[in-house]
Amino acid sequence: MLEIRNLRVTYVTSIHGKKIYTTALRSVSLKVSEGETVSVVGPTKSGKTTLMKSIIRALPDNTIVNGEIIFHGENILKIPYEEFRWYCWKKIAIVFESGSYLHPGMTVLEQLLEVLQEHSKVPKEHAVEMIFDVLREVGLSRYDALKVSSELSEGMKRRVLIAMAILLKPDLIIADNPIANIDYALAVQIMNLFKRFKRIYGFSLLMLLDDIRWALEFADKIVTLLGGVSLECAPTDEIYENPWHPFSKLLIYVARNPFKFIQYSVSESGCPFSPSCPYATPQCFRELPNQYVCGEHEIRCHRYDYVKEISIEDFFEDMKSKQF
Repeated sequence: MLEIRNLRVTYVTSIHGKKIYTTALRSVSLKVSEGETVSVVGPTKSGKTTLMKSIIRALPDNTIVNGEIIFHGENILKIPYEEFRWYCWKKIAIVFESGSYLHPGMTVLEQLLEVLQEHSKVPKEHAVEMIFDVLREVGLSRYDALKVSSELSEGMKRRVLIAMAILLKPDLIIADNPIANIDYALAVQIMNLFKRFKRIYGFSLLMLLDDIRWALEFADKIVTLLGGVSLECAPTDEIYENPWHPFSKLLIYVARNPFKFIQYSVSESGCPFSPSCPYATPQCFRELPNQYVCGEHEIRCHRYDYVKEISIEDFFEDMKSKQF
């Protein structure tokens, strides 16, 4: 359904007449199949939000985009923007990171009506009942629909964002860190809503997360992202049992040992994990690895044949030795 090939995104700014180039995504490749949940996991500033904005064509004008984003066999980067706007919400929907994306002065009903009016041909008399039905599915009442966003709790706002995404039954939903900055109990409710609606409507789900522990529980496949580079992609159980890339090993080690804090550095050249990797060679610092496909694993690592055999525990000991 969705395939991203070697996506590179660079922001261009100007200071005192001099152009400054900042690369947010160096090389990202991933696939999302029909009905599949894929989670992209990486720390803050790894490029997750830029990835989301690339897919929905929401990047600013001062951006250079290279690579391909193939959706249902068509490169959506080549589609005229006005035509692509019709895709949004009908074919590809987005759940934003927080309720702050809702308009504080508009009612919930007005905001969902706006989506229907701009992206579908549903008559207004049917649209209102359609909205009430969707809100009921996410646990909100007709009375809630008449509230402005500023009157809602954060949990209610997150439910409105999910209702907005499923309103037109899209083929793909992109969830940009939908459980950020909320407590654990609410996060479980939100994730279970995604799970339930995915089962009911059969959409594909691309979920962008900071914490791999949520991905391990809910995703079919995990992509690890660091420094704007997709480093490893594999089925969730394989990532958990035997991650190949050193950065993936680190994420799994921390997931298994949540009270241990491990510092690492990120490089803007070569492999982004090379400054902290105990197995890095001069080539790792110098050259970005190609993406190798080995069965269900896709990996960028110059030494993956060697590193994949190292246990997570041994990796951690090797990493400690490098640091100290």
